[in-house]
Amino acid sequence: MESSSGRYKEGHVNEVTTATEIALKEPIETAISTEAPEHKCIGSKQIINSREVTSTTEFYGGEVDFGIDLFKRVYMDNSEIKIKPPNLFISPFSIHSALLLAYFGSAGETETNLGEVLRLGDTDKKEAFRSYKAMLYRFLNTANPTSKSYYLGLANKVFFDSSEPLSNYITKLLSEELEEMDFQYKSFESLCMINEWVKNQTKGKIDNFLNESDIHERTRMVLVNAVYFKGDWKHQFNPEQTKPEIFHVSSNKQSFVDMMFQEGRFRHGFCEELMSDILEVPYVGKDISMFILLPSSVKNTLCDVLSKLNGKIWKKALKNIEKVNIEVGIPKFRIEASIYLTEYLENMGLKHALDPSLADFTNFSSNPDLYIEKVKHNAVVELNEEGSEAAAVTAVTFRFRSAKQPKRKKFICNRPFMFMIYDNMIDFILFMGAYQNPES
Repeated sequence: MESSSGRYKEGHVNEVTTATEIALKEPIETAISTEAPEHKCIGSKQIINSREVTSTTEFYGGEVDFGIDLFKRVYMDNSEIKIKPPNLFISPFSIHSALLLAYFGSAGETETNLGEVLRLGDTDKKEAFRSYKAMLYRFLNTANPTSKSYYLGLANKVFFDSSEPLSNYITKLLSEELEEMDFQYKSFESLCMINEWVKNQTKGKIDNFLNESDIHERTRMVLVNAVYFKGDWKHQFNPEQTKPEIFHVSSNKQSFVDMMFQEGRFRHGFCEELMSDILEVPYVGKDISMFILLPSSVKNTLCDVLSKLNGKIWKKALKNIEKVNIEVGIPKFRIEASIYLTEYLENMGLKHALDPSLADFTNFSSNPDLYIEKVKHNAVVELNEEGSEAAAVTAVTFRFRSAKQPKRKKFICNRPFMFMIYDNMIDFILFMGAYQNPES
């Protein structure tokens, strides 16, 4: 079968190999690549070579812009709630990954449209798949519960109805991700199985993710991505120094938070474009950090900051931070969010995949009537003196169509701020949030 884009034929699809075979550097071929990624094994861990890291970094370069754009739209939509402004937390990487699975099964203008929304640039599917697999192995390196470093887990699943005539292209390309279900006659049982899978992958942080309105007898496919992170701060906070402090929700409203304090050397800077301080709080291992954007005053709101923020400004700001001796104060908090993203993605330009009359997912299945019905996202984060724990899951369901830098000695988060859990190795946003109301 040849896609309407004319790029892929079934005959070009070779045997898909397991992650174990890749890790052992067997002479193998991936589904759409004639050259397997190079890895080295040390004990139970893999180390991706520098060439592959560079290639993957370039591929995921647009993920930062995608994540900031999506976060901005969701935040602005919720910022209208003045009485009790909500906190927000999402995983741009999880959402990007779930839609990337949809991209692999798309064709024609739907493929082009998804590529544009995901900021894939000129990358073709061959390179996209190689980078996708490299990222899976990147996570595999750190998904080690006995490690003294951080834990970073990633899992993808394509749950498909037994009646769906999957193409040979997909059955070979995503062989490890596929799982057959019976949505038509056992929709509730299928729902329970997917929710149990999500719960296991997120270490119990996200339970009962989907409900009966998400999975029904007309569901034909559910693409699910789950991301889990747990890391200890490189420099932990002393619980004895945590104390109640005033948090300025707005210029005329205050609340109390349990504020964690410590003094030390942290990378810190001031971004004039955003009129915000930036602080890096690294986790053990240095690959992952939390970056906090703290507006210079309560009057410089998060809406003001977000209206100016983009990937270019963010990466420029990261280059202008340096280590200083500074007192740091960060609230202990927990944020959980559940969002249907379909409307936000449509406003970002995702048109074909959501339109029953335009959607083309014939690389997934010979069924011409598949289209994306919903994109649902759940995310949760908890911050304390030891470190952070965060999890996120995204499901894509398919159905039939019918000024100068001031000299500062303190970085006290006593007013609304934004934060990112950021992968320094590949340069992408794992999680992104806004904390603005202790009572939310």
